[in-house]
Amino acid sequence: MSRLPRLLLFVLLVSTGFVSAASGQQRPVRFGAGTHVMLSTVDGLGLGIVGRVSVPLNADVSLAIGSGLTGFVLGGTLDAEWVMTPHVAVIVTLPGIDQAPYIAVGGGGYVPLADPGRERAGPTVNVAVGRVRLLSQTSLFYEVHPMLILQDSRIDLALPVRVGIIF
Repeated sequence: MSRLPRLLLFVLLVSTGFVSAASGQQRPVRFGAGTHVMLSTVDGLGLGIVGRVSVPLNADVSLAIGSGLTGFVLGGTLDAEWVMTPHVAVIVTLPGIDQAPYIAVGGGGYVPLADPGRERAGPTVNVAVGRVRLLSQTSLFYEVHPMLILQDSRIDLALPVRVGIIF
């Protein structure tokens, strides 16, 4: 297993431990996994995966921890850029029966993995809008998750569009 998938797996497992400990085993922990397409003013167009662990605080509000891994590989694998985007968010689910809109607000980081000086890295401010659709035993989610990347001398934008399953 290469270094990048191991790093993502480690982040997701650590996130699961924090959320499970915070919930006190009284609320069901939900796991989400999906894919995304990200357009970034820093790195261009990339494809990636995303994982999220959340715990409901009440019927409308959840706390989530997750991370995405995006490969900007459209120029070929030799010139590929890999970016990790960990995030923490509060998710507010709006009323709905079979499907419900939601808003997620939080923060995180934009971490290019092959940027030794970390010139392109920075904290992010995230505001996502999405919709969750109930299936038989799982849920389907799709969202637009814009991120402002706060760097030392400028502000950049990343716009992932995500689709996935919540278990």
